[in-house]
Formats: sequence, C-alpha cells, structure tokens
Amino acid sequence: MQRILILVAVLYLAWRLLSAWGKRIAGPGRGADEFSRFSRRRARRGDGEEDTPGEELVPCDGCGTYIPENKVVTSPDGGTYCSHTCAVAARDDGSS
Repeated sequence: MQRILILVAVLYLAWRLLSAWGKRIAGPGRGADEFSRFSRRRARRGDGEEDTPGEELVPCDGCGTYIPENKVVTSPDGGTYCSHTCAVAARDDGSS
C-alpha cells in the first residue's frame, strides 16, 4: 500500500512540473502591443528611433524638408540632405 501512495505522489509531482514547464514555454504570444509605437515596452527600451524633444531641425539643401540634426546626410561639398537619394539628385542637378 505504501508503494502505491509513493508512486501516486511521484506521478502527481511529475505531472505538476511538466504542466508548469509547458505553460512557461508556450508563454503569451506576440500581440498588437509588440508592434505599437505607443507600447510601454518600446518606450522603456529607448531604442532611439524617436526624435528627442528640442532637437535642432535643419533644412535639406535639395528638397527643403526639415529633418533632425542626427539624421542629416552630409555631402563632401558640405551640403546637408535628408537622404542619400536627395544628395545624389542635387549633385546630378548641379553638374548638368
């Protein structure tokens, strides 16, 4: 009788451990908050994608769009552009 009780107790503990382990592996799925720009996790992470408040805006010499200083593309002649495409287009317009 004692062996049966020990066997039942061991099987019960094994079942509890395996079920807890399975729930932990499955975990919550990736939801809409994972991709939201307003997510608390993204705000805590501080990945630097958002522009900092009070940052200086600089006009693009090619198209006139204002962009933050940390995202400016500079050309060898000292021009400031919003992208490499705009810098190449401005260079091609100037050489014609």
